[in-house]
Amino acid sequence: MMKHLSRRWAIAPLYAALFAASTQVSAANDAIELNVAQPPLSNPAILVKDGRILITRGGTYRLTGQSDNGQIWVNTGDEKVTLQLDNIQLSNAYGSALYIEEAGDVDVELAPNSNNRFEDHNHSAEKEGEAKQNAPIYSKADLKIIGAPQATLTIVGRYKDGIVSKDDLDIRHANISIESIDDGLYGQDSVDIRDSKILIKAGDDGIKADNAEREDKGFVYLEGSNIQVFAKDDGIKGVRRVDIMSGTVRVEESYEGIESRNITIHGGDIFVKSEDDALNISDGSGADKASFGERMKGFFKGGERPEGEPGERPPRGERPEGEMGERRGGGGKAKVDGIASILGGRVHIQAGGDGFDSNGDAMMSGGELFIEGPTSGRDGYIDVDGFFKVTGGRLFAMGSGGMAQAPSNDSTQPAVQINLENTYTKGATVMIRNQQGSPVFKQVMPMDFQSFTISEPEFTLGQTYQVQVNDEDITTVTLDTVITQFGNTGRGGPRGERGEKKGWW
Repeated sequence: MMKHLSRRWAIAPLYAALFAASTQVSAANDAIELNVAQPPLSNPAILVKDGRILITRGGTYRLTGQSDNGQIWVNTGDEKVTLQLDNIQLSNAYGSALYIEEAGDVDVELAPNSNNRFEDHNHSAEKEGEAKQNAPIYSKADLKIIGAPQATLTIVGRYKDGIVSKDDLDIRHANISIESIDDGLYGQDSVDIRDSKILIKAGDDGIKADNAEREDKGFVYLEGSNIQVFAKDDGIKGVRRVDIMSGTVRVEESYEGIESRNITIHGGDIFVKSEDDALNISDGSGADKASFGERMKGFFKGGERPEGEPGERPPRGERPEGEMGERRGGGGKAKVDGIASILGGRVHIQAGGDGFDSNGDAMMSGGELFIEGPTSGRDGYIDVDGFFKVTGGRLFAMGSGGMAQAPSNDSTQPAVQINLENTYTKGATVMIRNQQGSPVFKQVMPMDFQSFTISEPEFTLGQTYQVQVNDEDITTVTLDTVITQFGNTGRGGPRGERGEKKGWW
């Protein structure tokens, strides 16, 4: 049973059912315990007013206990606040469970061996006179979440987002699970995650930073973490840049996988599955996509859906005229001043649209890039408007042949593109042997395909190679140039004519 606040407090009608609190003060910290009768308010920095616990001065506060309908509100001016979460379970029906209106910086520390949970409900917090609060944890200040051994943080955003910072959002050594109707993790200036374990199920974008006004902001940085994302729109979006340094990053579900003006894979094990483009260099305008995440039907099991019917995303190939504009590479759409860079790591793509897609440039100097591209003829496993320079690493891409594109002629590591007359089915084996008959490449194909492109460090200019599919000899090729193409070149490499039988270049 929830206790009620003393009558001496003026309780707003919408907050009449909120929790009581006790404040226990020691020399080490200030403890706020939820759902305890007859709260002593001996610390002037902590107030209970209108059904909220207000923290008004900087310092360190320990939060514990449980309430089904309450709120912690932080406003400390420019003073830093540290909130220690020690088995707190807090839900708010009318706004954020934890709302940081103003503070210098805010550190949220998870106590060792603690399980912490913040929720909101699908009631709008944007009432007249109320500050915007669209996530269980919402901060207008820089926010850092710091984990501890055997500590967890669970976020359930039934109204819109999961965790929001209107400045920088940093996560260190934390184990966090998020379910949200709209975005999962949103840092307007940046999202920086290191040495953490993150699971996100989002009705719109999974991880997002979208400050395009400042050159040094709008970035997502991932290092040494295990991140799993299920998203209905972008899996990971940093309007200016996305850097993946190390760790495991799996975008298990998305409309577009990773999107930014600049994407750099320095290392790690990355998997991206997308309905449309998987790795996408764009200007960040999002003009080619309809936002619908906050109204996703049935996203929460047994949960209520916000009022209003969701707008269905148009099926692929059936977008209304003018919504998407001309197709990249063929309709005069301005080239983006950005680049996709593969420097290391292992990248595995499964794309319903373009796989490795850059409206700017691309380069690869190391690591592995494995692309399961589209089966539709209007998309390509590689779609780069500018140059795609390959100087190292291992590249293997497969899919339909109509828009198949190879690396550019300024590459230094040889590449071979094979465009077949017929489609081969999933399970076929592709083999490339050197002139001594030894295999230098072998792959059991995980999908139907009509085209594939390979660049291997073992390829040597001037050498001859035998290409086989299911032990059938397709052709023998001599690498006279750095980019060698066979068959119908589709979009092909630079200056290739679509649909023309060029044979070897």
